[in-house]
Amino acid sequence: MKGIVYEAEVVHGNTGHEIAGLVDHWTNMTDRPAAVDTEVTSLRAIKLWLPLKVFGADAFRQAVQRGIDVAERAAEMMTQSGRFESATGPSLAVVTFRLNRDGLDDAQTSRLQHRIVVALFDDSFAFVTSTELKGRTCLRFCTLNPRIIDDDLSETIERTIRFGDGVNLVE
Repeated sequence: MKGIVYEAEVVHGNTGHEIAGLVDHWTNMTDRPAAVDTEVTSLRAIKLWLPLKVFGADAFRQAVQRGIDVAERAAEMMTQSGRFESATGPSLAVVTFRLNRDGLDDAQTSRLQHRIVVALFDDSFAFVTSTELKGRTCLRFCTLNPRIIDDDLSETIERTIRFGDGVNLVE
């Protein structure tokens, strides 16, 4: 079954980092030299300017609104499952949440989230990352992919629960 992440090996290959350090390397931008920063900023500007010229601002507005709508549906589905705790609620096209499992304290629940990220990455159906909010590890799901449909959301939620329930936290 093809998932939301169509080329997981490309994601992994382009970063050059193992999944355990993936989030840290993508979010820790303090290691970049200033000279690289200027070059990267110019390239980023072209990545925004060209699609705006080709597709127009209305297409961007519609895409952002669709991402917001999909994030809200994902949050609703997670709430309906009764297994997730919302960390921040949907914000733009990002949903942050934690999978809860009975009998785990906060530290164990944070470890569980890390293990779920690794399992989802290895599975290659959806690309879910982790983040830390108020000292607690949470899962983060970005819904900007224009190919996401409700079945993808349901399957991602189901896999998150299945992987979370299958994780052995005893070291």
